[in-house]
Amino acid sequence: MERPPRTPHDRLFKAVFSTPSNAWVLLAAAGLPGRLVGAVRALRPAPGSAVGRGLTEVHRDLVFSARLGDGALRVVIEHLRREEPRAPLRALAYVVRELEAWRRGTPPSAPLPAVLAVVHQGRRPWQGARKLSRHFGVSPRLRRAIGPYLPAFEIALLDLAVTSIAHLERLSGPPLARIALVVMKLAADPRADLLAALDRLAALLRAAKRRPGGAEALGEVLGYALHVRRGLAPDMLAERLAIAVGRRATEEIMSATTREWMAEGARRVLERVLRSRFGEVPASVRERLEAASATALERWAERVLSAERLEDVFEAPAPARPKRSPRRKPHSAALPTKRKS
Repeated sequence: MERPPRTPHDRLFKAVFSTPSNAWVLLAAAGLPGRLVGAVRALRPAPGSAVGRGLTEVHRDLVFSARLGDGALRVVIEHLRREEPRAPLRALAYVVRELEAWRRGTPPSAPLPAVLAVVHQGRRPWQGARKLSRHFGVSPRLRRAIGPYLPAFEIALLDLAVTSIAHLERLSGPPLARIALVVMKLAADPRADLLAALDRLAALLRAAKRRPGGAEALGEVLGYALHVRRGLAPDMLAERLAIAVGRRATEEIMSATTREWMAEGARRVLERVLRSRFGEVPASVRERLEAASATALERWAERVLSAERLEDVFEAPAPARPKRSPRRKPHSAALPTKRKS
């Protein structure tokens, strides 16, 4: 079963980049060879999440399948907020699990090769190794001698900390994907001027708004910005947005933005209330809160004060049975008695 996103950063990443055309932008920006990037334009979503024994956790954020010539491959895209030194090990772990499944006969065909791409949303540049072979403790001389026998498993890396806004703007692909990458980059740096970025993204904002569902999609991105940048107020955002896209478009976008922003705040408040009433909140409940819609959050908030157990908050109360009136025994009519003459 796929796990819901755990943080606002994860939720935005999945909301935007689970769409194959948007995910393709990540692969192009991560520096995959041009021939490979061109071949994987037609991505298709594939089953994704897994927990690996022996590693703390292996959670593949997005998994796609793609055709390459007369063959196929898997494309795995991970979103990391901080550097993970063992990221190349995840590629190895994925391949090992696929080979183990093949050895057991599920699936019967040979496993597909995999490409692992990492989107790093940290404030500091990625410093770790991108190849698994770099984790082996060998001297440079010995590495040259045995290099062909070491597993490489290189990851493709999009490091937002060192990728300029200008470069993200110039990427080809849907405008929403480029806007989301710029906002994610700036969200990692509290000193960055997010409002000024809206001015330079004006053309992309207008183009994204014209797409089907554009206002709602932009609302998710900007609602995320309001949540992670505490000093950013909705009226300040609306004022700068109106300069970029006009008043009417701003009203539509801000309506969706405010809903997303308020839902994110409601998740945090509801979790605190649950903790104060029922003690430590289990991870399964926190994940349920993260995946919930605004409507579900509102419904649970109405139940939380009257619920006797944590489970009662999430379970719909059983409908009350109508009271049945007691059955009355029918009165037998008294037969008239004959008078004696």
